[in-house]
Amino acid sequence: EAETDCVSSLGQVASKGVPNLSWFSLADPIEDVGTLVQQPTEPITFDPTKVYISFLIGDGDNFRFVIERHQNWWQTRKDICTNEENWAAYNVTEENACFPLVWSISPQTLRTSPGIIEWYYDQAQITGNDFFVLPPSGELYSYPGGFSEDDQASYKESMQRTAKLMNISGTVHWEFPLFSTWNNALPYFEQYAQDEDPVVNGFHCVNVPYFEPILEIFGLADKKVLNDKVVLFKSKEWRGVNDLPNAMSPTNYAKEINSYEPGAVKSIYITSDGGLTFTDIYELVGKLDMDKIVIVNQEQLVEMALAAENR
Repeated sequence: EAETDCVSSLGQVASKGVPNLSWFSLADPIEDVGTLVQQPTEPITFDPTKVYISFLIGDGDNFRFVIERHQNWWQTRKDICTNEENWAAYNVTEENACFPLVWSISPQTLRTSPGIIEWYYDQAQITGNDFFVLPPSGELYSYPGGFSEDDQASYKESMQRTAKLMNISGTVHWEFPLFSTWNNALPYFEQYAQDEDPVVNGFHCVNVPYFEPILEIFGLADKKVLNDKVVLFKSKEWRGVNDLPNAMSPTNYAKEINSYEPGAVKSIYITSDGGLTFTDIYELVGKLDMDKIVIVNQEQLVEMALAAENR
């Protein structure tokens, strides 16, 4: 893990199984704002009769996932999204075949493998509806709730610089109760909410170990709004399809999502460590009630959460 039981202000870069970073890093690092540009976000209006969800692909902190598994998932994404012949197999149509999809991706690629992150941003231009956020917990795989106050402040400044370089406004955030707590992370989140216009305004929170629910700071709520600017999401996790906790089948998970109360705004965090495959996501989407369920990107999810809070 990123910490020990005696030093908590540590982070790591997950690079096991990727021995050729010296080759990938031969290209010049990305150091200028504007080099990486995401798709512009379409403005939407909050409708209290709808349910708003965002699908977020996790594990992007891990270089091996970025270079291997996620690259394969992207090929499948493009094959389904851009090829009408594949839509019927997943019961999707022009309306939802290219639904908004959010991917976490390591900011360390800016320096160690700039060609790889540029490839991903180029692919997003092809689909027109794929977006990026920072992985857990942003700049490094770390647990900022265990940081000192000074380290939280410096980490936040580093996060803001990196988010600008990546044209990103959201991040996955993890805390591990053995080393940190969500209550101790709250002052860190509040630093962002004190900015006039926060660069990072969406935190998609996941507990470590993942099977333990987050009880601190959220209570029974799915989100927490800070200063009407920053949203903390208690992400719903989906890791497999064998109908175990956090691993519902596409059919059963679609039933759950379709039953959410109107006005709900939820972040769904997706990983493959429980056996989930990329096509499982499409099977789920094909079973959603699209008259009620609205799939959005990270920026739109924050907008809808703020609107829901103020209605």
